[in-house]
Amino acid sequence: MVWMMLILALGAGCIEPYRRADEETATDSVRETDSLSDTAPDAADAADGGTDTTDRDASVIPVDTGDTEDAGRPVDTAVAPDAGLDTSTESDSDTSQPSSDDTESTSTLPLPVTSWNAPKNMILFIGDGMGPNHVAAAGIQAYGAPGTLFFESFPVQGLVTVRAANAEIPDSAASSTAMATGHKVDLGVVALEIPGSGAELPTVIDFFKHKRKATGLITNSFMTDATPAGFAGHAVHRSDFESIAWHYLNTGRPEVFLGGGGYAMSLGDATAAGYAVATTRDELANAVMSGTQRICGLFGGDRFPYEYDGLGDFPHLFEIASDGISFLSQDPDGYFVMVEGALIDKASHINDLPRVLDEVLGFETTVQTITTAVDLSDTLIIVTADHQTGGLIVDPSDPYAIAHATWTTNTHNAGPVSVYVIGKGSEIFETVLEARGGVIDNTDIYKILTLPSV
Repeated sequence: MVWMMLILALGAGCIEPYRRADEETATDSVRETDSLSDTAPDAADAADGGTDTTDRDASVIPVDTGDTEDAGRPVDTAVAPDAGLDTSTESDSDTSQPSSDDTESTSTLPLPVTSWNAPKNMILFIGDGMGPNHVAAAGIQAYGAPGTLFFESFPVQGLVTVRAANAEIPDSAASSTAMATGHKVDLGVVALEIPGSGAELPTVIDFFKHKRKATGLITNSFMTDATPAGFAGHAVHRSDFESIAWHYLNTGRPEVFLGGGGYAMSLGDATAAGYAVATTRDELANAVMSGTQRICGLFGGDRFPYEYDGLGDFPHLFEIASDGISFLSQDPDGYFVMVEGALIDKASHINDLPRVLDEVLGFETTVQTITTAVDLSDTLIIVTADHQTGGLIVDPSDPYAIAHATWTTNTHNAGPVSVYVIGKGSEIFETVLEARGGVIDNTDIYKILTLPSV
């Protein structure tokens, strides 16, 4: 009952204290996801990132993010917290658009550690839009109870605050930039010092490139979407796909790009930049074994299909993650890779619970496949999210929790996200979480990963 109440509190935007998990760590078998039988909505993708419908609670106050539809792809937007989420007695302008100075107390705190015995390999899994109640609902759907997903057995767990520089409620560009650079930026900004000088911010990809480690970005969205963009691109706005793609291939240059095609990311440009290209799983497998130095796999001309709908000729996220990490592991100096489960967010924007659950469970399968394949004595694994989407509310004490689950918005909400850590270096996350009362900021992820190694 206590655990159920904690899940509900998290879904309402409350903060759960840090805990070191007592249960045993991850097992070796990959769990199978349960199929869902709900009927697909019409034109599901058309509503991705849309605005609230008129029957929603009047307390939802839209935030002007500057996001627009670009090249036919709606950019996700943010709104103030809805009913059932954490709200404030301050005015709407104060709660939805706080000043940049308000972020200082959470994003500029020094770490309680100054160095670490850095792991050889580091894997950052990001479930885009995945709030604590997304995780709880997926556990209930697949295994009959919350707290049962594979990564929920990781020994170090806590919460992460995610606000942007100019808004309580972030978008993916601001959040990925925070994790990738250690800096808070305005909504829509990709790895530039805005507010500030507008200069390009060094990313974690740049840091590890100078450490001679291989690096990679893997997603089931299109490759230049906001979350991967924050790690190797730079743009005043996330919709500037041309700038993001140019920086990918000319300055960031990770060894691996794997994701959907289109949106200014072309096979021809990748080939000219020295990448072996792949458009199918077989071509990707051949490239991994070919001895090439860099791989760019672009599958289709947009994001991947939802797991619920069947992937057709597209590979699963766990398959491209396995191939990409297998390739990166050939580097004797180790690697850093970001793996994004992007479609949790897309389905949450249209409040499509069956597709959300399948995407969370597909993300879980990816985490489990990789975690059980790597050597945790020299590999750090972090699982987190960039923000919550949809304001999902689920009651774990309800025998019909999934049927009775409700959504409070079709955009983002301001609650914290969870973080789960296992492997070499996880004790540093434990130390920081303990010092911060169980809650870190998303900028702390960059700060920890780039600590001096002893």
